[in-house]
Amino acid sequence: MGYALFLMCFSVSVFANNALDAVNNILQDRTQVVVAKAPETEQIQDDSINQDISGLKNSLKNDYAFVLFYRTSCPHCRKFDPTLKQFSINTNIPVRAFTLDGGVLPSFPDSINITKDVVEQYFGKDANIAVPTLFIMNIKSLRVYPVASGEMSYIDLVIRMNQLTPKMLQVERGEHA
Repeated sequence: MGYALFLMCFSVSVFANNALDAVNNILQDRTQVVVAKAPETEQIQDDSINQDISGLKNSLKNDYAFVLFYRTSCPHCRKFDPTLKQFSINTNIPVRAFTLDGGVLPSFPDSINITKDVVEQYFGKDANIAVPTLFIMNIKSLRVYPVASGEMSYIDLVIRMNQLTPKMLQVERGEHA
C-alpha cells in the first residue's frame, strides 16, 4: 500500500503527498532540522556542478527542507547518508530525518523515530516504505514532493533536483504543468 502510494505520487502532476503532510503536521513540533557539517575532503570542485548547486540555492532559498526516511540496517541508506549530507550543506537545504528502526545515521544524529503505528496511520496497514526515501517539503505551505527512492550519487541528486525544482516552483505559484 505504501509503495503504491509513493508510486502514485510520481504519476500525479502536483507531486504532493498528503500523507507526508499529515505526518509532518503531527511531528512538526518534535522535529529538529538537522544541518550537517561538511567534511573538508568532500568539497565538489566541478564548476558546472557548482553552478547547478548555486542555482538551486537561489531558487529554493530558505523555504524548503528535505524529508528522509531510512533504516540504519539498510546498506543503501548508509551509503546515501554522506551524499545527502554534502548536498544539504552545499545547497543550504536542511534535512528532517525519520528513522524507521530507531537507529541513527552519522549525519543525522537527531533523527525522529517513526513508530509502526504512525506509519500505518498515514501510509496504510502493512505499509512497507522503501528506504532510503527522500522528499523535499516547502516548510511554509507543507507541500511535499518526492525526490527519490533508493540511493543516489551526488551528481544524480543534482540532476534530479534541477529537474524537479522548476516543476515544484510552478506548483507553488499555482501553475499546472
